[in-house]
Amino acid sequence: MAITEENKKNNIKEAQYYLNVISEVNDSIPKVIPDGFYGNGTRRAVEAFQEYAGLPVTGEIDETTWNAIYAEYRNAEHRLSDLEGIYPFAIRGIELKRNDVNGGYFIYIIQVMLNTIAQFYDNLTPPAINGFFDEATEFAVMELQEIIGEEMTGVIDKSTWQKLAMLYNFHALIEEGEAFADNGEIAEYIAVQGSSHNVG
Repeated sequence: MAITEENKKNNIKEAQYYLNVISEVNDSIPKVIPDGFYGNGTRRAVEAFQEYAGLPVTGEIDETTWNAIYAEYRNAEHRLSDLEGIYPFAIRGIELKRNDVNGGYFIYIIQVMLNTIAQFYDNLTPPAINGFFDEATEFAVMELQEIIGEEMTGVIDKSTWQKLAMLYNFHALIEEGEAFADNGEIAEYIAVQGSSHNVG
């Protein structure tokens, strides 16, 4: 099957997500916007990673660089897992899905987290915070799952919860504009997105 432009964009977005997780535990790797475009910010992050990993600094992601990024991402994910301190349901093996009436206030928590993360991803639509696992919440969960590389089921299971919590921890404490102060390209991107997505 031929590789489409959408496939390429999703692959780039996946690499950007991995690099962002790595940057949480490695200050030498700059943060990037996971927009699916291989711009200067992403190239600089790849170059920084290659230098850190002792690879040829090309700014391009070949198979060796991809494997190294993924291995480092898994290590970073493991180190960051200690931060996932909220266990509303997944710790007991329960799943939440559309029209589930047993979620209670856990659904509010999920919706708040999705709204927070949506400020940083133009392909994540924030659902209403209403305590109901409705169609909009299911759709937002599916969009999140696409971003984090999970199967797009619309169901919050343990794996989806862990990555949702990790992304929330990653973004929730960022002060307005703080993460973008040293990167004009990212600041411009946020300004543009803010005009149509209410990104502060």
